[in-house]
Amino acid sequence: MSDILTLTTPLYAIIALGYIFVKSGFINASFIDALGQFTIRISLPVLVFLAISTAGKGAVLNIPAMAGYLLSTLPLMLVGRWLLHRSFGFGPSQSWSLSLGVANPNSVMIGLPLSTIVFPDHAAIVFSSFMLIENVILIPLTLIGADVAGSKPKGMGKTIREIGKSLLSNPILLAVLLALAARGTDLGPQGTALKTLRILAQTGPGLALFYIGATVAKFSLSGSPAAISTITFAKLIVQPLLAMLIFPIFVSDPRLLATCILFTAIPMLTIYPLFARRTDSQSVAATALLVATTLSFPTVTYVLYLLQS
Repeated sequence: MSDILTLTTPLYAIIALGYIFVKSGFINASFIDALGQFTIRISLPVLVFLAISTAGKGAVLNIPAMAGYLLSTLPLMLVGRWLLHRSFGFGPSQSWSLSLGVANPNSVMIGLPLSTIVFPDHAAIVFSSFMLIENVILIPLTLIGADVAGSKPKGMGKTIREIGKSLLSNPILLAVLLALAARGTDLGPQGTALKTLRILAQTGPGLALFYIGATVAKFSLSGSPAAISTITFAKLIVQPLLAMLIFPIFVSDPRLLATCILFTAIPMLTIYPLFARRTDSQSVAATALLVATTLSFPTVTYVLYLLQS
């Protein structure tokens, strides 16, 4: 267990520092927007591109892992959406937006850096496979559901066009697609270009973790304790348990299986409150993000302990 704590403690310490520095005023909250743009548009896409394009030989997309991820995520999201609407009184569109936090891990900012340390041979495979499921199925589904259920729906066609435009301008997804293309054509970066990209990529994990804490510190925190507890419990406990049951049906390689389960144990994506802002439920999402990120230190550490033992 002590070896695992030496892996997870520094990651969560950086998240805590981001929160403390912004909350205390040591760093101006307005600076975080610029930091976020550099992190999301430059350093993380470069990190993702290199992780996939320079991975070992073989396929980087794993269809069985994608199937296991979809079946351990989509049903949980739909049940979460139903509970948030029926049991906690959120509107139809709000419950769709908030359901995104029930089963969508922060694959980019926590999942990839942590899995690269623990399971380096499979991190890129799982990350690229999960990213496509998230960006092509899960996130568009919640956006369409929230719009259709809203009091003033934009219309299915307009919503789909907006989602398509968003996907085409998503730096992380574009980095995944470019990396897959580079692998397929053997046109990956070489020499000086590769060294330059590696220097940029090294800034990614630390900035991303700091940005998580700083982002949470910017939001006002409030909302139903019962709803926030349900979202957090579903994300940190229920989804990894579902993954442990479902993924072995599709994935036989032990280390690939462990990497898949580790990703599902990660707290929800940092932009969760931004999605929830579309339906005026950002305070609940931000509070759930703070609670889940804080509690994920012991839960992710314990999941790692189980996986490695």
